[in-house]
Amino acid sequence: MKKIVFASMKGGTGKTSTSVTCATMLAAIGKKVLFIDCDEQCNASTDVGMHPLHLPADRNCMYLFQDTFSSIGPYILKDVIPELPNFDLICSHYSMSSVERLLTVRATESMIRNNGIDENDIYAEARTLGRNLEKCADEISGYDYLIFDTKPSVSYVNENVYACADSMVYVTDATYNGLLGLNSLRNFWESVAENIGVSLEYKEAIILNRYRKGNNVDETIRAVLNGTDLSALGDPDLEDMLSYCEDLFIDIPIKDTTRMKYRSYIQKPLVIDTESADGEVYNQYANLVAKMLEGGIF
Repeated sequence: MKKIVFASMKGGTGKTSTSVTCATMLAAIGKKVLFIDCDEQCNASTDVGMHPLHLPADRNCMYLFQDTFSSIGPYILKDVIPELPNFDLICSHYSMSSVERLLTVRATESMIRNNGIDENDIYAEARTLGRNLEKCADEISGYDYLIFDTKPSVSYVNENVYACADSMVYVTDATYNGLLGLNSLRNFWESVAENIGVSLEYKEAIILNRYRKGNNVDETIRAVLNGTDLSALGDPDLEDMLSYCEDLFIDIPIKDTTRMKYRSYIQKPLVIDTESADGEVYNQYANLVAKMLEGGIF
């Protein structure tokens, strides 16, 4: 069983639509998927059909961060997508923001008890989710994948999720800020992981989303990511900073399309939406998933 984390520092990159599309495509080819929505915006949960006003307050991912956690079963929602019986969900909730406060308070209380700042206290809370998943290893052993959607920020919650990752999938859009956010996220996590004592031997991939073929800016960003023209940004420091992208970038950019933006409204993943599916985007995602399976990301 692999734990796959979709991450982005910049909002609006299409990270959630990408994580949902990849997860449901894996379920459609027979893989058993548990999707865990860790973003209090709850967009992934609603994208797969949950009603935004009826998200269960007593069955969501915030309980996975509790010290009293003992079993994951009560929080798993089955048959969320009737057409995909292999897809299970642990939804998010709008009160998920309270988890951030909880983790911060617990770290602060530990520091107070020890009469000062100790890095072990500061970073201990970033291992909460991992410890809880270990408690329920038998319950989740039947899944091929645990796939996490995260919020676009630096946070205790995200640190917890990243610390569990077997694969990190970074999603960026075709913007300068997207490139900077991508680099900022990787640098942030590498420094935190070292303090937590988490191995950095996970798989990594970069996905370019919301791409418009032929647009000068989009083509420039793609050229930087695939290493064909790092000088396109006109900044030697950025060239050096982003030189690693070539090794991680999966050069199957996902087209920017209004149909994908509309998908949240109709609450149907691309893989089961036969009436209004965008054939080109479907094929791009199918090729992307196949490439990540081949490369061991999935």
